[in-house]
Amino acid sequence: MDTRNPFGYDQVDNAWAAKNIVVDHQLTFIGMPAKANSGIYIGPAYYYFIAFFYWLTNLNPIASGIAAGVTSIFTFWVIFFVSRKMFSKEVALIAVIINTFTMQSIAFDRVQVPINFIPAISLLIFYFLYKIIQGNAKYIPILALLVGFFFNIHFTAIFFPIIIALSLPFFPKKKETIKYFLIAIPAFLIWVLPSTISEFQKKTDYSSFGSYLELNYHGFHLRRVFQLAEDGLIQFNMYLFNEKLNWLKFVSIPIFFLVYLYKSVSRKKLLFCYLVILWFIVPWFGFATYSGEITDYYFSINRFIALMI
Repeated sequence: MDTRNPFGYDQVDNAWAAKNIVVDHQLTFIGMPAKANSGIYIGPAYYYFIAFFYWLTNLNPIASGIAAGVTSIFTFWVIFFVSRKMFSKEVALIAVIINTFTMQSIAFDRVQVPINFIPAISLLIFYFLYKIIQGNAKYIPILALLVGFFFNIHFTAIFFPIIIALSLPFFPKKKETIKYFLIAIPAFLIWVLPSTISEFQKKTDYSSFGSYLELNYHGFHLRRVFQLAEDGLIQFNMYLFNEKLNWLKFVSIPIFFLVYLYKSVSRKKLLFCYLVILWFIVPWFGFATYSGEITDYYFSINRFIALMI
């Protein structure tokens, strides 16, 4: 394991954070930088997650590989659980087999970094949001917990409030929905308050987030949307297995909708298709307003949606 799991800058940073927590008992309220040189940080939950494994191994760096392995197992379970619930056991087995033996997926899982959680947590958010718009308001607090946790692993969490807002018209219109929303507020805040408080404590005229947004937001332009079309659907590439087939990603979603809706059209199926569209359109259009550097894993919130399709 110690030869197969890379141990670079991020892993060293995590190891020092774990040492500060385990040995020096220094609690931290911020996590890793959300974006290099931005002054913005994700929440601290991932540092505490890593600290547990360093505590188990008496600060042996092998903890990094163990944490990556545990995250990979969690991802395996999430793919199987959600695919089985939404489709069938057979589809779930095919999905986990494809993901398990895809080389890009193997390489992704080997590196211990918070972004390993992005595809799995995003898929869980997709599933519970889908359950909610089907009329199950009791899942709203779980959705809030998952979105709050996502703010502790990557800044692309900012897309989920937008997705949820666009799904609000389909939320159950019942009195109990208000009750579950009230429960969801502390469930969300418990994850984001530490880093939020840290941001407000900075003695500057402008917040780091506000300054970074002002610097990198260039407005919405259709030309930029078309430029990012390749990136917006890039998560399909790893499941097409051959670069010559990458063009299929541009027709994969329409073909899936035709097959999925061919025999019958129902509200349940249409809501599923609506969420699929949001999971691709929101980050794609969102990054079209961003002038900074964009990496392919920024779009990994829809990786397992591409896998299921």
